[in-house]
Formats: sequence, C-alpha cells, structure tokens
Amino acid sequence: MPLEYIENIAGVRCGVWRISESAAELARMLDDAEITGRIAQELSSDKRRKERLAATLVLRELAGLPLFVEHDGGGRPYIDGSDSFISVSHSREYAAVGMAQFPVGIDIEKVSDKQASVADKFVMPCENEYLPDMPEVRRKAIALLWSVKEAVYKLASDWNIHLGCDILAERFTPYSCGRISVRVNTSDGEKDVISEYRFFADTVFVVSQYRNFKGWSIDSVSDTSHT
Repeated sequence: MPLEYIENIAGVRCGVWRISESAAELARMLDDAEITGRIAQELSSDKRRKERLAATLVLRELAGLPLFVEHDGGGRPYIDGSDSFISVSHSREYAAVGMAQFPVGIDIEKVSDKQASVADKFVMPCENEYLPDMPEVRRKAIALLWSVKEAVYKLASDWNIHLGCDILAERFTPYSCGRISVRVNTSDGEKDVISEYRFFADTVFVVSQYRNFKGWSIDSVSDTSHT
C-alpha cells in the first residue's frame, strides 16, 4: 500500500509505510534496477529486503529525489548525495524514515508485552515511580518509554551511551500524542533532547532531536503539519 502518512514533526520530515507487499512488489514500485539489485545482493533475509525497499520508497517520497540510504562504518544511516540527516526504523509491519537539517533519531514500535518483560533493563528507578499503575496504561507507557530511549540512542549514538543509565525521561503521561523532555548523559556533558510521539493503532512512533542545535531551537517550532 502507499504511505501510511507523511508528517512534519517539529522540523523533521517523517514518513511511515505499512508493509503489506512482497519484496517483488516493492521492487516493482521502486522501479530502480540498480538499487533493487543491490538490496537483493546485500540482504539475504526477505524481511530485511522488504524493510529496506519500503524505507527507500519512503525516503524518495519525502525528498522527491531518487536517493538511497547508505550506512557508515558504525552502522549509522546517511543519505548518499544529500547533506540532510536521516534516521530509519522498522517494526513488524512498518518502515519509517525521518529526515531533517539537524541530527534526528526515530523509532517505531508495536506496543506489546515485549517491552514490559525487559523493563528492568532500561527503566530507571525514578522513571518507574511515575509509570501508571493501571496495567494497560502502564504497558503503553513502558512501550513509549522504550521507543523514546531507542530514538534517543540513535540520535546520540556517537557518544556510546547506555539505554539503562544514560537516558532519563522526565515525568510524562502516555496521551495519544505529546512531547517528552529527555536528559542524556554523554562524555561531553549532559544534553537536552525533546522526543515527540504519536500513537496509532497499536503502534508508537517517536521523533527525537536536541533541544538546540547550531542555532536551531525546537522551542521555536510548536505545530505539526500533515500532507
């Protein structure tokens, strides 16, 4: 199917694709023999091929150009032929891409018991104190917290941070959409991060960026737009 949606979230151009097609169908939609051949050669897993193909389709829709996601020596994505920053995420059903003129980290996750089963690995004691008591709301909050930390980890991956002790989310309530302030402890001092999130169906999508980056302030961008 086409894109689930495209949205501008605080200066980050985001696209989410619900993957219902086969790898062959996605390759036909991409219509780029060089890139589809390269993906087929690099990835033996059919699941991974579909994710890469869907992410490429999202990127090209966002940019309006035949761009492709490369990965550096540390596995971090970048866009060949563009100076834009990019982040890519996959879940069981979705491929998501975020691109901006500043560093960005995104994550998309299906809300499940998986996150709660490993909560002791990434939820700090002070965070646990403000998680809701109601089981279903708590489950949703833990999934959101996991996704926030995954997105922040991608954003700040250059600092070799740890999800369980270097990323602290301030108190939040898991609404259908919202913003969470996050502090990240790095070797270069504490960094302030803002994570915007959206729930749709049983999935959460998070976009994280530094509060201030080379003159860009997220506080100057308060609205979002849909296309």
